[in-house]
Parts: sequence; C-alpha cells; structure tokens
Amino acid sequence: MCNCDETSVTAPNDCKVAVNANNLSIATFSKKDPNVVSWDKAVQVNPNGNVYFLIIVKNNSTTPVDNIIVSANIPSEVSLLGNLKIDDVPVVGDIVSGVNISSLSAGGSKTITFEGKTQTFTATGDKQAIITVSAGGTTQTDSVTISLVAGQTAGVSTSSVVSSGFMEFLKRWYLWILMAFVFIFLFVVIFRRLSTNVQ
Repeated sequence: MCNCDETSVTAPNDCKVAVNANNLSIATFSKKDPNVVSWDKAVQVNPNGNVYFLIIVKNNSTTPVDNIIVSANIPSEVSLLGNLKIDDVPVVGDIVSGVNISSLSAGGSKTITFEGKTQTFTATGDKQAIITVSAGGTTQTDSVTISLVAGQTAGVSTSSVVSSGFMEFLKRWYLWILMAFVFIFLFVVIFRRLSTNVQ
C-alpha cells in the first residue's frame, strides 16, 4: 500500500505494482558444444551426449519484481541436470522443481545456465524443453526443441569407438602380448637350431 501520496517510483518497497503477463519475459536457448559461442532455439543430441541450456529472464516493467521462480520441464531422455548458475555464479537448487532467482529491478535481467546429459535412447524425434517463469501469480513460458538422434553416440563414430576399444585392450594386455611374442620367437629359434643339428 502506498502512503503519503507516494508512487511506485518514489517508494517502490511500499507501492508494489501487480505483476502482469507483460512484466516478465523469458527466452530459452540451448547448444550441445560448450566451446561454441552461439546459442540456438533447437539442438540435435545423440545418446550419452551433453546439452547446455541458457535462460534469460527480463523485467520489462518500471518497478521491481520479487520472488521470481524459474523451473524447467525437460524430456526424460535428458538426465543428470547440474552445474546450475545464475549470472555465472554457481547455486544450489533443482531447476526441475524450481529455483528462486530472487528479484529483478526495473528493466533488469538475469541469466540462468545449466547442463544435462542424455541417456541411452533408441527413439528418434523432437521433444520440447519447456521453461517457466512465475511471479505474483502469473507465468510465462518458452521452449527449445531437442532433436533426439538415436544410433550414434554423442558425435563419436563407430570406427573411433572400435579403435579406442582396441587401444584399451592393448594398454591392458600389452605385457602379456609382448611375452607371448618373445616365447614364440625363442621357440622358433630353438626349433630351427634343433632341426639343423638333427640334419
């Protein structure tokens, strides 16, 4: 309530203007490569791959907006959500159940980033990650499209998987393989000497 003919500009703490649908705006973006600077409204992901999310919440009004909650409805194929940051500062919270980003001053904005990892999936298709911002009983939503591409593991080709598996095999068993070659060499040398002595 405003006292002494104060306005919401001269006494913003006393004169709270009701939050309406136009006070807050939300924009959501994603990418799958942390080294890429640009963000997009759609991202293509493979099984066992990473996906990164960016949310921008802006107060379009001339008064502060308090108690702003941001939540995310992420497809079940994306799990292990973490590394939550608000304005690049790590915070503790669960973006799925909702994170309170406190208040925004008039014209102010905040950025929320978090990341997830896709599970193994076999279905291919588009899913929506829906982000909701709520304050004062009103909500705004935005979404990004997550295109699931099954059959390939997070940008790694089958040949590289095979070659890396072969290298792991060599690292683990190279001493035994080396010893086997030495024994075979010694056997051949001894066998040849014995066979020449017999003749």
